[in-house]
Amino acid sequence: SEPVQVTLQLLPQPVIINELLSGNTTGILTRTRPSVNESFTGDPTRPDWIELRNLAARPLELGGYFLTDDPANLVKWQFPADTTIRAGGTRVVFASGLDLVDGALDEQGWLHTNFRLSSAGEFIALVNPQGQIVQQFAPHLPEQRNDVAFGYAGAELRYLTPPSPGRDNSVATALRGFLGEITPGSFVSAPFQLTLA
Repeated sequence: SEPVQVTLQLLPQPVIINELLSGNTTGILTRTRPSVNESFTGDPTRPDWIELRNLAARPLELGGYFLTDDPANLVKWQFPADTTIRAGGTRVVFASGLDLVDGALDEQGWLHTNFRLSSAGEFIALVNPQGQIVQQFAPHLPEQRNDVAFGYAGAELRYLTPPSPGRDNSVATALRGFLGEITPGSFVSAPFQLTLA
């Protein structure tokens, strides 16, 4: 598969895209509502999500930061004021396309971006309030699999199974990639890790 270039610029407030999931078919469920005066109704949905991690030893104010899936529009979706991540903590945002900047409109209390994630892989960036890219996956993320997250396992980017939104990512269950289609009777000459479950 095509290599992914990840650019990470450590700025005074270090925050990274720690994990993301495109193709959430068995994970977190939520419901939304149009206003705080209405009830959560309807069937729950399983939106894709992006998890940010605060690497600092102090709380981080995310208000004014942006997430985007468009390199031509770095200010596509903005975190509202007073959105914080505790020291060393995480913040999960649903990538549902619903554009919810009030956590009271989501049953889990989470925010929703105005874009969705593509399982085919796409450009994703975290941008600071000054319009500088803090981190980007360019030209795009590798192809994603349903219910397998992509993010940091230790210092390396890996496929993460099971996904771990809001928790530490497991190095022990992280995968470097996936085998492609293997024709019966064929040989694989490159090294690979095989896990049987």
